[in-house]
Amino acid sequence: MELRVLEYFVVTATEKSMTKAAQRLHITQPTLSIQLRELENEVNTILFERTNRGIVLTQDGEYFFDKAKQILSLVSNTVSNLQSTDDITGILALGGAETIQNQFLFNIVHSIQKDYPRVQLSFTSANADHTMNNLDTGLIEFAVTMGNVDTRKYNTISLPYTDYWVLITRNDAPLANLSQITNTDLYEEPLIISGQTNADLFIASWMGKPLEEIHIAGYYNLVYNASVMARAGIGSVLTVEGLINTEGTNLVTIPLSPKLDIGCHLLWKKNTALSPIGKLFLTQLQQHITQYTANR
Repeated sequence: MELRVLEYFVVTATEKSMTKAAQRLHITQPTLSIQLRELENEVNTILFERTNRGIVLTQDGEYFFDKAKQILSLVSNTVSNLQSTDDITGILALGGAETIQNQFLFNIVHSIQKDYPRVQLSFTSANADHTMNNLDTGLIEFAVTMGNVDTRKYNTISLPYTDYWVLITRNDAPLANLSQITNTDLYEEPLIISGQTNADLFIASWMGKPLEEIHIAGYYNLVYNASVMARAGIGSVLTVEGLINTEGTNLVTIPLSPKLDIGCHLLWKKNTALSPIGKLFLTQLQQHITQYTANR
């Protein structure tokens, strides 16, 4: 299977029109049609349904479309990171948890860009499950994780910073009058929590209640959407502090007592060569951690 044909497929699926795709690819429509038909024969499945209104992906086609985009993105990033031997260029692909501690990582990237202005940063926000899949498939080079993650397949650095959990609730809710939230305060509260694997068990452990006795009103992947859910009155959000600015909104942020903390880690695959950007980033991060630890 040629990368060129994968590009033909992705462009056609995006344009939903053979005519528009052929024009964009600067090839004839019959040539494109032949290439796509041969691709379907190669994968032994129907990827497109041809209708009077254009091209529609089949269920298998949707799956193949997602994977083809990942393959082309990985190849593009790899080539970009290898194009120059005299200068460091390309994309540093990070991904993972929403945490204010990412600021330290972004500061390091910014310092690299001062010396190598053609370096770009790509950060994919996702929960741990999606992040580890992105790391395993090579879509990101480093993963930022929080809490307990199986690290047997990965190299890991514990970042020397700690996140603390808070509750975000509407300012007209009964809990809004409290200066801190204890576990018993949440026994009857509808909660909106992270959809990350085992996040619910983590919360249940802090609350000291069986999971089935906790009123979980919703789950979130990105905490901004959780704050919108809270503004709508669906429930109160348990999240790490610093991600949502509640000032000037109908929400308030309240710390937990006793404090519930969670550590951050940077992971990358074992026995896998890092890109030149990745090596430089890791070196500068390790130097930063050493200096930070020495100054504490």
